[in-house]
Amino acid sequence: MPIQIQRTTNEIVSTVWTSPLRSEDVSACFGELERQIEEADSTIHVLFDIANAGNIPAQAPFLFFRSGMTKHPNLGRMAVIGTNPLAQILGQMAVNMTGQNILFFATEADAINYLVGG
Repeated sequence: MPIQIQRTTNEIVSTVWTSPLRSEDVSACFGELERQIEEADSTIHVLFDIANAGNIPAQAPFLFFRSGMTKHPNLGRMAVIGTNPLAQILGQMAVNMTGQNILFFATEADAINYLVGG
């Protein structure tokens, strides 16, 4: 599966995206994240590692917007590992559509520090 999802701590769900990605993979990812956030008893922060994702489907911001995770009160901060310029454009589209802040980082350590430290 091109997207792996795991709960790395009580407060962080990590996703690792690898090439090749299809819209169906991205939709399934957001659906699983929505389920985990819904079932959580507290705030869940989400880490997207897209460093090896290759081309991200252009529909990703729309799939993100359509998912219920963006409106759930248990959703905390979101961080992306990766410096792909196209992914940053898609991320900005998702921010504009949902009002959720998504920050990009070059390293996992910086992303995790943001998630746990604010």
